[in-house]
Amino acid sequence: MSTTMTDRRRSHRYPLVFVTIVEHLDQPRTMLSGLTADLSTCGCFVDVLNPMLVGTKVRIKLHWGQEAFETTGKVASVDPGHGMGLEFTKQISIDQLDVLERWLAGERN
Repeated sequence: MSTTMTDRRRSHRYPLVFVTIVEHLDQPRTMLSGLTADLSTCGCFVDVLNPMLVGTKVRIKLHWGQEAFETTGKVASVDPGHGMGLEFTKQISIDQLDVLERWLAGERN
């Protein structure tokens, strides 16, 4: 293994904490609740003790007060005992993208 790591992230990550629900799409009754450790327009890292497996298709819901952001994604990476990196895979709707971009800009209602 190389002593240097290449950052494969496609967009800047912001150290924001949101209440997050992650639902397994192939097993709809399987859900995890956690907190984001960072967030971008392409994905997020969610702190959970028992992460889902890499490749698992998920529905992601982030909440801030009365406002929510929802999209689908997949588990891109796992850090056992700490959490999982989620990649957003669905084309994010205009209204949901607006919510996400406002949050990333620091405008949270």
